[in-house]
Amino acid sequence: GQAGPKPFVDVMFSTPWPEILQHPAHTAMGQIGMMHNTTLRDGDNLSEYWNNAEYPFRIFKSHYAPRQQGKAHVKSAVLPVRERRNVKFVAMARNGLEVVRSFNQFLNMFRDEWRGTWGGFPPRASEDDITELFHQWLPAGRHGERWWEYVACWWPFRDDPNVLLLHYADMLADPRAGIRKLAAFVGVDLTPAEFEDVAEKCSKEYMVAHPSHFRYLLPLNPDFGNNGELGIIELGGMVSKRGKPGKLKLSEAQKEVWSKTEEDILQDPALVKWAREGGSSPGAFA
Repeated sequence: GQAGPKPFVDVMFSTPWPEILQHPAHTAMGQIGMMHNTTLRDGDNLSEYWNNAEYPFRIFKSHYAPRQQGKAHVKSAVLPVRERRNVKFVAMARNGLEVVRSFNQFLNMFRDEWRGTWGGFPPRASEDDITELFHQWLPAGRHGERWWEYVACWWPFRDDPNVLLLHYADMLADPRAGIRKLAAFVGVDLTPAEFEDVAEKCSKEYMVAHPSHFRYLLPLNPDFGNNGELGIIELGGMVSKRGKPGKLKLSEAQKEVWSKTEEDILQDPALVKWAREGGSSPGAFA
């Protein structure tokens, strides 16, 4: 294969996500091994894209949260953040109601071939009524842990030196400031030209113009998607509506229920405000 850093092909090549099984017969631990020894159709090894010798660090995607006392009931609270101080963790939260509306769109982006692989999962969401999904995202709902516990678990770690806690609203409002914050956190000194290149490639305009980079290809399942040409997401689905909360509207009663639940579950007024709006929070890189 080509020597040196590889061009960006797809997020699943450069940013491994082991917890997402690419085939029903796979396991997360098995996929970690496959990431090291999978030969792609062009003859390159998959590891050259994410574990290239010229990269200063490696990036892995996860929706998990830090493990900690008092959270043994949280299935996703498994990351050894304080046990692995040499590993840096970047976590991002978003306004909870925006997450609900965005997730409604996200569920309908999956290609039918992917749903068929998993027996129809994930099911399509209603295009007309968000009520069912709203209840699924409340603390006791099937998706509740994805937001409530994620936010609550990361908040106590916001001052840890190997943690950068970000908010989607801040990144969307000032992406260039977000790039500087990320670069400082991972210890990368970008030249002015490199900074402008990163800023361009993080823009919605660039992503819309290059939808093939965000198909979520399955390099560990080469027979999927027309022999690897198609991903699990409809082409353009991940970027065409980037930054938009979704067209479905929540009722005032639903908003009141969510707001009251935030105060009851999150409790800390600073956390409640930050989870809703973003803005500065304590921490070395806040």
